[in-house]
Amino acid sequence: MELEKILQYQKIDMEVYKIEKEYLQLKELENMKRILKTYAGKNNDLKQLDTSLTEALNDIERISTKIDELVSTKLQKLDLDSLTDQQSLHSMYKLISSYDEEVSALIKEAEKAIKRLSDIQYDNKRLNEEMNALNKDYSKNEASKKKKEIDMAKRLGPLSQQLKEMVKDTFDKATFEKYSTLRKARRMPAFVPYLDGNCGACGMDVKIEVDKKLLNAGDIAECPHCGRIIYKLK
Repeated sequence: MELEKILQYQKIDMEVYKIEKEYLQLKELENMKRILKTYAGKNNDLKQLDTSLTEALNDIERISTKIDELVSTKLQKLDLDSLTDQQSLHSMYKLISSYDEEVSALIKEAEKAIKRLSDIQYDNKRLNEEMNALNKDYSKNEASKKKKEIDMAKRLGPLSQQLKEMVKDTFDKATFEKYSTLRKARRMPAFVPYLDGNCGACGMDVKIEVDKKLLNAGDIAECPHCGRIIYKLK
């Protein structure tokens, strides 16, 4: 591709590049990424709540079973016919007190598990409300993003068509490949002027490396620092 043609191509392509950059910097995109990250975190919190719920229910079931077993054992050992003297009465009283203490301890443990269930229910409700709010926020940002995408597409259409028409010309393949490589790497502009011994993009002094290659207007050389293509001005 002749230098003038590629510079003309680049001028139009820079408008495309600016729109692409504008898209990547949309606040809606950043918001949607943030929302998805937050949503994922809350979803993990819900999974942990499910685990805690299962554990609490298992604890309540285990405690209930143990209380039933203690009560059953207590009733089996309460032999009133064996109460023949004060000593046997005292022994029976100690046995009853021991069972009552164990049952009371288990009841307190059950109350804690029930309190955990109440806390889990509260946290579950709160998380669901927060996740619903995130869903609404995501949908709002998505709608705004789509609206801006439509506007950008309208602006891109004519520019893309112009670039396609230009590509139909007979271009220097090697030069255009260099341009395309830099474009894909988002090093734009890809072709920059040689300015008093400096690269027109990175501003580095490249006189020693490229001065002998840029003898005539239109000559090109690669910048050893940023990799862009430097061209000699008329």
